[in-house]
Amino acid sequence: MKGMNQDGPAECIVLAVSSCHLHLHPANIILTGGSTLFPRLADRLERELRPLVPDDYQVNITPQQE
Repeated sequence: MKGMNQDGPAECIVLAVSSCHLHLHPANIILTGGSTLFPRLADRLERELRPLVPDDYQVNITPQQE
């Protein structure tokens, strides 16, 4: 909503993963659910996540198959 300062999906993912113990940090994110079927969502999420995580972290996003 316009005028509201809220984190987007990429920031929420980083916050959730960083709250876990280091040995639990995953390298893979699986998108599932109806709204994850929007065209190019996986590409956009990867583009937004990459600058938020250290360069040595792997970011692999797997979209749900239709």
